[in-house]
Amino acid sequence: MIYRGCWVVCPTCMFPIRLPYLPKKKLLRKWLDPSRTILLVCPVCVHVGEYQKREFQIIGFRIPDPFSRRRASLYAIEVPCAIPLCGKTARIYAVAAATVSVTSLLELWKHFVLRASPCRGHIFKPFPRRTWAVSRVEEVR
Repeated sequence: MIYRGCWVVCPTCMFPIRLPYLPKKKLLRKWLDPSRTILLVCPVCVHVGEYQKREFQIIGFRIPDPFSRRRASLYAIEVPCAIPLCGKTARIYAVAAATVSVTSLLELWKHFVLRASPCRGHIFKPFPRRTWAVSRVEEVR
């Protein structure tokens, strides 16, 4: 059986990052403009990359979607900038196994390497993790 899914390859370590197939959900619906980008962290090398719609491929997998089987989750991490008076917040998406706790993920995510700057005017420096908001994409409104 073939299962539709979505993936993108990390340009840093070449790891294929599988994403949930969300044709009608917020994550993909907001990409109607092909120039729109999102920030996505690689679960292997922890590099945060800026990806455009054209970089994501919809393909058929031979294994079931781990997101629909509740074995993987897509998280949205809201990270405020530490530059005084900036006020910008980066929304970084991350894929993780459903069995891993958010506390463990935060320990891993503190090593984020941002290749893109959501602030555009300066190098992005996030506040400490205690200011981060983490939610599953299903919970994001």
